[in-house]
Amino acid sequence: MTFIAGYIYKNSVQIVSDSAVTGPKRPENHDIPNLIFCSSFRETVHISGDQAISESANKLNNIDGRILIAYAGLTSEGDGTLRDLILRFKVNFGKPISHVIKEYFAENIYKNSQYIIGFNEEDKPHLFVCYENGRSYLENNRPGIAFAGVFPYNIHESAKWAFQWASKLGYSEDETLVFMQALLQTISVTNRTIEYRVGGHFNGALVSREGVRWSRDTLYIMYSTNNFELGDKFIVAKYNRENSTFLIGNDSKWLFHPSIGSNSKEEVKKKWNDSIHECYNNELPDFCVFISYDKRTVVSISNESGKNHRIERVHGGIQIPYHIKIEMNKYLNPPDGTIGIYTYSNFIK
Repeated sequence: MTFIAGYIYKNSVQIVSDSAVTGPKRPENHDIPNLIFCSSFRETVHISGDQAISESANKLNNIDGRILIAYAGLTSEGDGTLRDLILRFKVNFGKPISHVIKEYFAENIYKNSQYIIGFNEEDKPHLFVCYENGRSYLENNRPGIAFAGVFPYNIHESAKWAFQWASKLGYSEDETLVFMQALLQTISVTNRTIEYRVGGHFNGALVSREGVRWSRDTLYIMYSTNNFELGDKFIVAKYNRENSTFLIGNDSKWLFHPSIGSNSKEEVKKKWNDSIHECYNNELPDFCVFISYDKRTVVSISNESGKNHRIERVHGGIQIPYHIKIEMNKYLNPPDGTIGIYTYSNFIK
């Protein structure tokens, strides 16, 4: 299963997706009747039968640094479409991207997959969406948000609210991308959407006239005020490098796009491993996100210079200055009546 949100924001197209992937069990696990999958954010689910869940880095596909493609549905169908489109873009290099995409999907109809594609053309952001029953197209003068996949606990309504709220307050492009991921991550963890095969770490990227840019370095601090409820606090740091994702937590892991070969994987690890650990141990990331399970609260902090209430390092740890209130407070009240989420940030100067 998959959840994808794509939207035009200011001068960019942004796409955010979960990372849970369902597939066949590995051969060494075939004889284990009940596996337990645990994501980077400690989401657990019991797996029975022949299927297993893992985390992936390949739901957002960066094509030549100028196009973002994400799909939901049948993996074989989606992978085939992705290969076809990459070939089309190469053969038709120089032609308008919109023309190549529209032509391709006019010739091919898919019954088991959905697509969200973002790109910049003539200095304008473009968002193309293809469902099983039709297509839609958004340009700069028609900002909006679209979804693909499945929506447990009306997670798409949370994404819609985040988009509207960021637009209302004028968040920057990077802030909006992090804010969207932070809220979706909170919804996923607190509602256990992993049981519906949506979850793991949420990742995002944007494409503008400058090309594709991945979500900035983000540190997630997960905690419960009642330690007996979900255990002590824990930390997950996420770094995107060269279309790969490095997560540092209880179980550090590199997640690579399947198109990256073994040699290239080792080159990426060798190039970035030391600097990422140096950053993790000694520097504050671009953003910090605090998520409370029991209080259903998410606090998103930008460490950009000039921002109020930035994170401080204290005795090797990190904290928000306790004597200063975070500026923005908004209660999210989903239309289906489920419990909302309190969101805070320092994004407004």
